[in-house]
Amino acid sequence: MRSLYKRLGLGRAGRRVATVTAAAAVAAAMLPGAVAQAAGTEFLQNPSFELPGSNAAQPTGWQTALLEGETSPFRLVTQTFNAAGQFPPPAPVPDGQFGLEVFWQVGSAMGVLGTGVKQTVNVPSANDLFFSYDAVQTFYADSRAVSWGGAVAEVEFTSGGQTNKLRYFNKGSRPDYSGVPTDSATTKYIIGQQFADNGIWVSSSRDLDADIAAKFGVSNFTITSVTVGNLQNRIATSPFSNMTSYFDDVELTKGGVNETPTDPEPRRTARRSAVSRAAASPRGASTRRSPCRVSSPASTTRSARTTTGRTRRTGASTSSRCRLTPTATRPPPRASSSGSSITRRRTSPVTWCG
Repeated sequence: MRSLYKRLGLGRAGRRVATVTAAAAVAAAMLPGAVAQAAGTEFLQNPSFELPGSNAAQPTGWQTALLEGETSPFRLVTQTFNAAGQFPPPAPVPDGQFGLEVFWQVGSAMGVLGTGVKQTVNVPSANDLFFSYDAVQTFYADSRAVSWGGAVAEVEFTSGGQTNKLRYFNKGSRPDYSGVPTDSATTKYIIGQQFADNGIWVSSSRDLDADIAAKFGVSNFTITSVTVGNLQNRIATSPFSNMTSYFDDVELTKGGVNETPTDPEPRRTARRSAVSRAAASPRGASTRRSPCRVSSPASTTRSARTTTGRTRRTGASTSSRCRLTPTATRPPPRASSSGSSITRRRTSPVTWCG
């Protein structure tokens, strides 16, 4: 249904007032060959993170989640922001005004790790399910510390007494990542579009029934939760393999346009091209956060941005001006070098001084 609405140019407000019958009729005229279905049910609460409608807030209906081996992140922030927020999502936001930020500073664990937000549901496969989401990378993990990293959207389901996870993965734009996540008996992956750069949204729209049948060989199942966030394979403790992504328009719907698993929704090419042109720095939209690195390369002291946006110096002096460098892909600075609390004052990634 998401593709139908987007092709019609309808936002979420328009979806509420447009009837399924009218939308299907228009779609049949506009989209030759499309098969409209009587559908439209959205099974997720707050799919576009518009609630509670304030900046730096936990999205209504979603809870912070840890994936795989990550049990104690140094810092994890999952909050909604709009254009007026301290850390706004890259423009244009796909649906509505708010997007979800997943800001993750890793703990000490190694191997496959992840963080994000999760929503519990109870949806049987008889609902002719489609799953879709929008994601954007704003800071990717350093390839010296991970073999791969990126955005993940996970659908957990039960079938025959077994709990399984189907994960959609968008690999980060770092060119020297090696490999992608691999399947296990109970967790399987569909590798989607790789991010082109920071600040450029990607969209995914999938026939969930077909994907689960193809990967797991089952047709009778019940969806129990949906999670979106960051995922990486950590292979070294240094440098810190921190990540930041934004998500929007995460939908689990009943039916819609007759899409296939290889028929993603149309990209917002023109708008994204404008975003790319506006991103004049080597790391694209990464300039939205600008902490400074201590000028001495050997120093481990880092400056932390306070919630008021000012830079707090933590020991050694920093240079008075910041610039982006072609290698500005290092992890966000930490407020300290120890501990695993996720409530410390937040720091900010990306721009480095020198």
